[in-house]
Amino acid sequence: MASPLAVLALLVLAGCGQAPQGDQFAGMASGSPSPDRISVTPDSCLLLVWDAARPQDAAFDKANDIVEGGSISCATGSTAGQFEQTLSSARQAADTQDMASLVAMSAEPLLYIDARGERHEYPDRNALSVDAASVFAPEILTVFRTAQLTDLTVAPQDGAFLALGTVWLSVPATGAAPQIRTINLQAAAEAEAQGEG
Repeated sequence: MASPLAVLALLVLAGCGQAPQGDQFAGMASGSPSPDRISVTPDSCLLLVWDAARPQDAAFDKANDIVEGGSISCATGSTAGQFEQTLSSARQAADTQDMASLVAMSAEPLLYIDARGERHEYPDRNALSVDAASVFAPEILTVFRTAQLTDLTVAPQDGAFLALGTVWLSVPATGAAPQIRTINLQAAAEAEAQGEG
């Protein structure tokens, strides 16, 4: 006999479909019912994420799951605890200007948008290391130094962002730690002008 969690996972996935980067959680942030009228809530998303990766602090994950844009677990396939660990590491790396740590926290590939809006893709961390001081410019380090979990905005299937999209974080697999996916200096200037940086 299947466990209740496995049955829930199958029903959710049947109702939502599977696709990369958290799509298995698409539509769950609102708690709207699936086609078979089963209501899926952020608690359901957390159960799915916890099934993939055992929580370090379930109470923290539950208490901090909702941020701007909806539920962290439903939108990203990760937890508040995982995002808090990533942000804490990024704050420390930014404080010490530890470019190697920021590079290690980055997704492959990483998209960098410069101040003129030109896009550059770094296919791997070795390539990113060469330009790390430019990519992780002072404006970006400032965003990381002050980043708090409550500053996150989630975008279902796209991940989470800080400072109007200056930094985007994505989750490579359900329950995994978020990675830095996009650095956008153009957005950093806009965020600073609006006092969001």
